[in-house]
Amino acid sequence: TKASPKNDVTKWDAPLDLAHLSVNQVRFIAEAMANSGMFPDLQADASKAIVKILAGQEIGVTPFQAMTGINIIQNKAAVGSGIIAAKVKGSQKYDYRVKSDANSCTVTIREKSLDGKAWEEIGSFTYTMEMAQKQGLAGKDNWKKFTPNMLFARALTTAQRMFAPDALGGSVVYDPDELGAVTDGQGAIIEHQEGDTELAEAYKKIDEAKDEDELTDIVTSLPLS
Repeated sequence: TKASPKNDVTKWDAPLDLAHLSVNQVRFIAEAMANSGMFPDLQADASKAIVKILAGQEIGVTPFQAMTGINIIQNKAAVGSGIIAAKVKGSQKYDYRVKSDANSCTVTIREKSLDGKAWEEIGSFTYTMEMAQKQGLAGKDNWKKFTPNMLFARALTTAQRMFAPDALGGSVVYDPDELGAVTDGQGAIIEHQEGDTELAEAYKKIDEAKDEDELTDIVTSLPLS
């Protein structure tokens, strides 16, 4: 008889390979995190945790990092600037430099030369308060309180997408603020609008999955873009 994915812990007597978790292991971790009470945004819903963990696997972060640094908004992965910064600097291929003042932030992406002896600048992106004003952001409370952080998050996220996409495994990610969420100075989401009907339906299917094969089919077809 095939073991239930919720109860099968036979693979847990060896050290976890967090980079190559099975669907069963993902579900086990997701349920533990959802039931821990440490992540209020999950509302004890393991299916939401599963989606976060899977999104994290695509960009190479651990389940706990995914829980604290990734949100799914408008069917897109919203990733805090702290994770993006760490992935760029930890890639061993890319680095970045920051130049900022009260009204702008410029992030310059550098790539290691083929011989590994030098860094070469491959592109820069500047985000300004004038741009924030045009996009209706400058008047928001978080932009008033955390201006340098918000400017940096926008500049870094865009620069990474443009010049170092493979630093996050080729996945296209967005700063939560870009998708309409309200964030604090550390990039953590304070509030955002739910309303992704496709994703809500996926959560329901995950909860109703009868075995690992069915769960695998569901999670590999999640509507993330």
